[in-house]
Amino acid sequence: MKQRSGVPTEEKLSMGEYSIGEKTSSLMELARSAKKLHTRTVPISSPLLVHIHAMCSGQRVGQINLIIPEVAHNDANAVIPLPVNLPSYTETCQDPNYPVKIKPTYAGIYGSILCANLIALCLYGMGALMVLQYFGRHATHDTALIKMIIMVLVGVSTLQTIFSSHQIYDAFITKHGDLALLDQIVFSVPGIWLCSYFSAFVAQSFFCSRIWHVGSRMKNRARFFIIPALLLSLLQLGTGTAQASIMYIDKTYSKLSMNTTLLIQTTAIQGVATALSDIIISATLCYIFNANRSPMGRTNSMINKLITYTINRALATSFCAVSSVILFYFCSGTYYFMIPLFATTHFYLISAI
Repeated sequence: MKQRSGVPTEEKLSMGEYSIGEKTSSLMELARSAKKLHTRTVPISSPLLVHIHAMCSGQRVGQINLIIPEVAHNDANAVIPLPVNLPSYTETCQDPNYPVKIKPTYAGIYGSILCANLIALCLYGMGALMVLQYFGRHATHDTALIKMIIMVLVGVSTLQTIFSSHQIYDAFITKHGDLALLDQIVFSVPGIWLCSYFSAFVAQSFFCSRIWHVGSRMKNRARFFIIPALLLSLLQLGTGTAQASIMYIDKTYSKLSMNTTLLIQTTAIQGVATALSDIIISATLCYIFNANRSPMGRTNSMINKLITYTINRALATSFCAVSSVILFYFCSGTYYFMIPLFATTHFYLISAI
């Protein structure tokens, strides 16, 4: 690029000292030109570019008039024709200490949210059917406390389904094509996270109460293992609440992405604490069941089924917790981690029935 009188040099533009003025081409026009290839990349500072990667995936765009009021002389604005490259998510809003590992794409972000919601809806339907069967056939033999816990888990699962559906509608309908609004964190997003972590706490507390009840009747000291399990459950709830609070306070994804260090730390603590709590609960249940075998084959067969169910429950919930952490860190730049996150709530409901 040749230097002109009163016009900033190419180096100055590359340093991002100037930004797009009010009379430049609209972002929608830039996105439509995404397939045109040029050779020069200039960082552009603007909050409206936060989610432009979702529309053009960082493709270079055509000739754009940059309005630079600072270099204007007799004219109202200095207009500089320049081939530029719209910055992707990795260039506009990320913690420099944690660069994204996968290039953000529309499919990787919004496709992941859609898949997570569809899977969660299927699991919610399965859970709702099991709840209806429970109250229709087996609830009469349980205490009011157990029924209340099941109703709480059903309510949280339903609320998360409403939140996730709202997020889908908001992203694909309400804010479709409006890149500025896509940067906003809608209230349903932290709501989904809270529902997931709260359901884990309720379900884990429920199983701890069952362990204490059965262990006390059988005078088994293994029941005291519920203490670390409950502490870990409280830890995951606290770190999960911190994550949702950060989202609510930051308001935008561009600002949230600058807290990547804190998000990674809280996500890791929450996931590990959830998995450990589930493993301790399941191991304790298996130990108590196995310690009370009898010579009767029918009793042992029932105990074997309970042990198998307990192990499968721990595998499902622990896998979701750990995989969510792994995907969050190693697949940054995508929302793949939401798939196990959304499913966790419904797995806890199903496991408690």
